[in-house]
Amino acid sequence: MRVWIVASVVVVGACSGRTEAGPLGRPLELRQYLPDSLRSAVGSGTDSTFQQEIPVGPDSARVDLVWKAFQHGSGRYLSSVSGRLAAPAPYDSVILGNISGLKNAGTKSDPIESAKVQVAWFKRGPFGHKAGLMNFEFDAAGRRTIGPAGR
Repeated sequence: MRVWIVASVVVVGACSGRTEAGPLGRPLELRQYLPDSLRSAVGSGTDSTFQQEIPVGPDSARVDLVWKAFQHGSGRYLSSVSGRLAAPAPYDSVILGNISGLKNAGTKSDPIESAKVQVAWFKRGPFGHKAGLMNFEFDAAGRRTIGPAGR
């Protein structure tokens, strides 16, 4: 009987992952997706920085997303996005995923670049693993949308 109790404690302990607060990898550079003429452009004004905290996963881990934008002429463009886990979370990993959905959310004469980034989480349990994705759509004007990855 003691063997089963010890084995149960070991299995539950091995499956209880934890990710400490801190950066979710390196910032993702977005200038690489711009045309050559804009890649090296120096913004006409100061860079803008925007921040949004989102809940991720069934345990609602708090993730702070920060994105930077610059203005060139009448257009606003994205330069980078980064993520940070605001507090320790009961997941084996939380990462900032792929960039997708790059488009102009403005007009042809006043472009506003927008993009989507996925925040992924992974958690091992005694009966398998669970994983999920959260989409975060943002633009160079500071607007944002949060939604499940099925969009």
